[in-house]
Amino acid sequence: MNESFLFLSENEIAQRIASAAKAYRLSPRAANMTQQALADKAGVSVGTIKRFEKTGIITLPNLIAVFRSLGLLQNVAALLPEVPEVSPMEALLAEERKRKPMRVRKPRAKG
Repeated sequence: MNESFLFLSENEIAQRIASAAKAYRLSPRAANMTQQALADKAGVSVGTIKRFEKTGIITLPNLIAVFRSLGLLQNVAALLPEVPEVSPMEALLAEERKRKPMRVRKPRAKG
């Protein structure tokens, strides 16, 4: 999964994530779990795991439960960018800009 996702459809990306999760689940050097064991640990049905691995379709809460059960939750957190802190002065200026719409003057009449 080291190739860029930029040019893939949402379904293709979902399928790649599902394939990688399945490979991790099956790997003797990683989770080494059956679908049933993963379903039990994640608190979802085996059908949910089968559907996810085959189609990439899963709800976000179930995906989080699956990743948690595989020990991959930190990978999900890595997807979220750090939001830069805003200084109090920047926050004040941003608030001022929201309250005061910029005035646009009409052009002067030529005369």
